[in-house]
Amino acid sequence: MARKPKIERFNEKVLSKFQIYNSLFLTLPFENIKETSLFLPLFAETCKKGYEDNNKPIDIVTSFFDRYAPDFDEESRNKIRSLGAIPHDCLFERTGLNIISDLRACIHLFKLLKTIKPDCLLSYFIKPVIYGTVCGFLAGINLRVAMIEGLGSVFVEDEGTQSLGKKLRLFIVKKMYKFALYY
Repeated sequence: MARKPKIERFNEKVLSKFQIYNSLFLTLPFENIKETSLFLPLFAETCKKGYEDNNKPIDIVTSFFDRYAPDFDEESRNKIRSLGAIPHDCLFERTGLNIISDLRACIHLFKLLKTIKPDCLLSYFIKPVIYGTVCGFLAGINLRVAMIEGLGSVFVEDEGTQSLGKKLRLFIVKKMYKFALYY
């Protein structure tokens, strides 16, 4: 039997699963979480218990974020510590394009991951997915989960033609995603 074209295989194996996964996580308030990898076991436990109690998915997720993902003021950090987790800040600039700053943040993240040795790493948003996944691989974390929460501004076309700079950023981001998600 002939092999299906690449686009059909992609749609079957990746796109449909991504759309389901993306629709589940698209509206969650992840911007308030600094170190998600520390919360993954707590989230899994909350989901399991909520499912067993026949709670609605939105109620399960809301209860998790109300309990475990505050804005990380000192009181919140102390609550997280009391659960046995240690909150850590990362140095990534959300919208910055400074490669030196990103490299510095990667080195900091790599050293942090080597020091704390988490069982798993969940990264979300473009920089943590690209840089965090590679740092996690280099740090020896076997379970690395990348959540790509939406297209992002680099993939959205502007009205009219795209500038050379935007085309270059799009090309670089695609290559970086491909590299990072390979590992």
